[in-house]
Amino acid sequence: MPSRAQSRVTQYRQQHLPLPVDKSNELVRARIDVENSALVNKLFHLLIAELDPEAYPTVEVNAKELCNGPLNGRQYKDVKEACRVLGKAQIEKVYYETGSMPDFDFDNIFHKIRYRSGKIVAKFVDDMKPHLLELKGRFTRLNYFELVELPSYYSQRVYEILKSWASEGVTEEISLEDFYEMISLPKELRKNFANVRRKVLEKAALDIHKKTSLSYEYKPIYQGKKVVGIQFTIGAKGQAIEAQRGRAATDEAAAKATAGRQRLIKESSACRKQKGLQAGQICNSMNQKKALCKFCRDDCGMLPPGLPLLPPATKEEKIAESVRKQNEATRKKAEARRKEMADWYELRRAHSHGRLP
Repeated sequence: MPSRAQSRVTQYRQQHLPLPVDKSNELVRARIDVENSALVNKLFHLLIAELDPEAYPTVEVNAKELCNGPLNGRQYKDVKEACRVLGKAQIEKVYYETGSMPDFDFDNIFHKIRYRSGKIVAKFVDDMKPHLLELKGRFTRLNYFELVELPSYYSQRVYEILKSWASEGVTEEISLEDFYEMISLPKELRKNFANVRRKVLEKAALDIHKKTSLSYEYKPIYQGKKVVGIQFTIGAKGQAIEAQRGRAATDEAAAKATAGRQRLIKESSACRKQKGLQAGQICNSMNQKKALCKFCRDDCGMLPPGLPLLPPATKEEKIAESVRKQNEATRKKAEARRKEMADWYELRRAHSHGRLP
């Protein structure tokens, strides 16, 4: 085993060995709010990797290990922010089996985190010891060097969760809500599974297959048309990536089509309102936007079937129409001016002939 004279990270890196980081399965699968920061998660696992059982609960790491070299001004600010976020992080546990208003826990991880002359010194709370040192069977062993190579927080969390299942079975299923809670997914991203697939699942699959030794595939679990869970198959080879890309592209195309339809509904409603049409009344005039008229005819049935669709105006046609409108406005102004002058001359003649008092 490598000596502890230097940091474990340095020793293992020099000897090209995987650096093990052990955590209880409960800790791996718990929700920990680190503001979805890959750097904060990297710092957390660096502290665990350097933890000496004889020195527990205090651990000291060199800040340059976090940034792969001496700190500059920007990196110093990033390290300071990472320490701030990790120092106040809590483990959230919810016991849903306890009823409609379930019991819950918020457990602190650290007593304090300090920065002294390039060293980060952290002190774990006593309750963390069973999750980090007193491990009895059900724990997860991560490779620190693989974890920190993953560029995003979600890729790191998916890697951790899958590693916690690797020794328990080939296939695991998880409900969508539980998965979202484990990775601390913001509520605004949970509304559309196509976005989750593209921004979280697909990116994590590509990152993990490229940068780690873990291989797997996933597929959504449907209840009717609704996605209610995800099935992960641990150990599946990378040939599933292309299929996953295809499914993600299909979901994205469907999302764009839905958004486009919603836009056409709004535009057609505005167009009909502008024309003064009532509900169910057929439109007999055309709009310059061909797609809008086609939508009204095919999807809404509000255009006569034989009415041809106007092609969209070209740039030259738009310029000509603008010039025509300007000329028309100039002509009307000239006519109004001529009428005004004619009335004035008629008034003067009538006055000079004595026809006006």
